[in-house]
Amino acid sequence: MFCWFVALAFVAWFINRLSNEYRAEMLVNVCLYDSQHKHESKLFTTSALPVIARANGFYILRQRLSTPPTVMIDIKNKRPRQTGTHYYLLTATVQDEIRQLLSDDMQIESYARDTLFFQGVKPDDIPDDENMIYGNHVVHSSSN
Repeated sequence: MFCWFVALAFVAWFINRLSNEYRAEMLVNVCLYDSQHKHESKLFTTSALPVIARANGFYILRQRLSTPPTVMIDIKNKRPRQTGTHYYLLTATVQDEIRQLLSDDMQIESYARDTLFFQGVKPDDIPDDENMIYGNHVVHSSSN
């Protein structure tokens, strides 16, 4: 009986601690698309971006146990640079948009990388993902 109360107290303490806000390193996937060229190969592979962010413990735990969120950013006004078959974009050109899209879940304090690297792919090659967050509030229909 005593062990049951200790276990119950531990669960209550753990839930209470998770409600606090913590600073942690988390991953955010960044995928670029160009809304001006929907019929051409203007989508880019996802690039993982480590960030230092503040979030409550529930969100951090959920993020650690599942796939990181994918942020879809429209690059119609940005120009990724090309080196061979790879493209790159400075994180500074998209950091405000990433912060704005993820502001409900976490507050990003800093980025661990200053450059994002991508490869151009055909639109059909990118799988549907229910965790994608689109810029400018574009609705994403998932087939899963």
